[in-house]
Amino acid sequence: IQSAFFSKNGFTGCADTPVEFRGCTVFPKRFFNPTDMNSGRIDVTPDTFSIHHYAASWETPVNRFRGKVYQTLYRSFGEGFAEGARRVFGKRTGKKK
Repeated sequence: IQSAFFSKNGFTGCADTPVEFRGCTVFPKRFFNPTDMNSGRIDVTPDTFSIHHYAASWETPVNRFRGKVYQTLYRSFGEGFAEGARRVFGKRTGKKK
């Protein structure tokens, strides 16, 4: 929802520093979500204010499992292998209703 709003209103993103946009301060991800979604690794920096932990409860159990398998393959064998497996077995299917 936020991405669609920001894109529609001309926001191009903030690279390294917080940016003021239409009365809101937009922070780079390292401030609140320093997690690499592919590997699951958390890169805490001096700028990290909090870390958003979530269980992907909006996803189906099958998709949560697929995400965990992808992260395990990514950590163990690297991005190329994990992406190859994703191409063979397909990406995540629909969202939980």
